[in-house]
Amino acid sequence: GEMSICTPPPPDDPRHTAEGCPTGMCTCTGNWARPKAPVFEGLGFEDCSAASYQLPEGPHSKHPVSSQPPGTWTFFNFTISGDAHEDRYVFVAATATANTTSDLELYLAYWQPPGRQVGQYDLRSDPGDFRRRTRVDLSSGLNLPSSSALYKPGTWFLGAYVVGDQPVSYVIELFRSSCPNDCVGGRGTCAKDTGVCTCAKEEYEGEDCSRTSVRVPLGTTYTAEPRTAFASDQFVVDASEALKAASGIVTLTVEAAFTAGPSPLPAWVTERPILMASGAGYPTWDNATQRLMLNDVDVAATMVLEAAKVPNGLLYLTFFNPISYPYQVGYRLTVKLVATCLSDCSGHGSCNMEGRCTCEDNWAGADCSVDTAALAKRACQEGSLKQAFDVNGGSAYSVCVCSSPSECTYVTTDSSSMDKAVVVCSSGYELKGVNGKLVLSDGREVPTGGICAHIRRGTSGGMVFFYCMLTLALFCGAVVGGRYGLEYYQQWRLAQVGGYTDMGSGGGGGGSLWDAFTGRKQGGGGGPTDTW
Repeated sequence: GEMSICTPPPPDDPRHTAEGCPTGMCTCTGNWARPKAPVFEGLGFEDCSAASYQLPEGPHSKHPVSSQPPGTWTFFNFTISGDAHEDRYVFVAATATANTTSDLELYLAYWQPPGRQVGQYDLRSDPGDFRRRTRVDLSSGLNLPSSSALYKPGTWFLGAYVVGDQPVSYVIELFRSSCPNDCVGGRGTCAKDTGVCTCAKEEYEGEDCSRTSVRVPLGTTYTAEPRTAFASDQFVVDASEALKAASGIVTLTVEAAFTAGPSPLPAWVTERPILMASGAGYPTWDNATQRLMLNDVDVAATMVLEAAKVPNGLLYLTFFNPISYPYQVGYRLTVKLVATCLSDCSGHGSCNMEGRCTCEDNWAGADCSVDTAALAKRACQEGSLKQAFDVNGGSAYSVCVCSSPSECTYVTTDSSSMDKAVVVCSSGYELKGVNGKLVLSDGREVPTGGICAHIRRGTSGGMVFFYCMLTLALFCGAVVGGRYGLEYYQQWRLAQVGGYTDMGSGGGGGGSLWDAFTGRKQGGGGGPTDTW
């Protein structure tokens, strides 16, 4: 092309010619030529700094860009045919091919190159998506599915803009498919007429079959081969029966490592997978009980959970993968029940998954601390008793005392050394006057000595009080009850033969007459009439 009043280009710059043009504008050539579509001012087509490339048709196409300077654009255009069998899902991705401190922003616009201002684009990547705020993988992408209100057949322009102070080298990839993510390769088959994936295994889930959800047996290793385009996998481990059978201090240990695909991860990809755990449903970043960062490829990391954090015995795990396309990520994980045995089996046994010691030969006990070979050499078990002689009201016993783990004997006792014997009294006798003790090798003390005294039974003060009250009650009953009992007998006797009796209860000087048949007082003395 021709130019006038323009900065002369370098001798080998193919974007324009050094000859002048009377209009004072650059006439760009080749990939830097101004598109025929309407163009916003300031995109770089005025000074030939912006290039535009046509992406070929087909399910997958790519174009590399080398050292795009800061503050400049590179544009790519492609056509959506509107054929649902081919272009139902459209995805564009940008991946760095060299390290940089700059960011790369992606913009999509229909029918014309996009700009950065609101209203100059239809879709854009999230700010900082290419260069994450915490960890970096230098990749970004945009989805344009047919279900989106933005989707329409025709020509689309993708714009890549560099923000920062370093150039960016990257590759642009365009994917077209009938189903989401093309069912992630062999994990599912695509029905092109409906756009629905049929997952190859029951454990594959999601509309694109990218997520794994599986039950992993306790103590077994689950391995996932490296793949792209998945955000997370989920697992559940049933440890309920093992936890019920376990004793001692029990924990669940999760060992995990992540693997890369055939191509190693570039040094600038610092994003790393995270394993999250919970005892109450599949965990997310917000509700996970514990998290484990897998920092190094093929290097196992371990997460330990107390049994109390898995109250129902079900451990839920989520493997979160923040590493974007095109990098492949796989992993392996194992969940084990680890029990801590009593005294760590004293160094003479192994601790099984249930927290119980399996003792070596010649060792026994819950903690494998009993030397059975030494016991066989002993004359007795320390602290045991052996009857030595009889005493009045009981028996005297010798005590087994050990001077070393393999040397144990009964202390010699006789009637002249009662202070070294353990006295046990018979029924009707009680032990009194304990005046000695033997100290065993473990510090326990055994009381010794004493005599068996006959238990004298007498009447307690409480019983004396009871008998006094009983005597008083009987006496009062005899006095009071005797009078009324006699009167009742007289009345009953008259009732049998008819008549009356003088009870002396009337007024004046006369007695009261009782009718034995009616039970009423009859005249006499003016006393009141009554019944009985």
